Amino acid sequence: MNNTKKTVRTYLKEEWSSNSGHITKKAILDNCVDRIGSYLTYADIEGKYMAVYSYWEHNVENFDQVENDKYVGYEITCDFDKTNWLNKNYGKPTIQLIVPTWVMELKVNDERHAANIFRKYLKLV
Repeated sequence: MNNTKKTVRTYLKEEWSSNSGHITKKAILDNCVDRIGSYLTYADIEGKYMAVYSYWEHNVENFDQVENDKYVGYEITCDFDKTNWLNKNYGKPTIQLIVPTWVMELKVNDERHAANIFRKYLKLV
């Protein structure tokens, strides 16, 4: 049996490939609910799990990931009206979040551990 632990980054990439990034999308949506709204508004229709996918599809126009030595960054672009609203209320036309690079390189026990660590350190900027 192989006891080699994977990194947070590895678990998130694997989960993005196999499950369309539910962990990443849910963590991001939970972290910026004041800017993008809540996927829970869809929960009565399709349940909390599937609501993440539908809400993301309806509210995220573009999603970019960038990285440097210190941070992994995520930038969400929404529709025209939401972009104007974000610019007016937050001084930015997009929603930006970061997680320290060292967090992404942490060796963790399993996918759930990776999700919890990612969620804990993901921050709006």
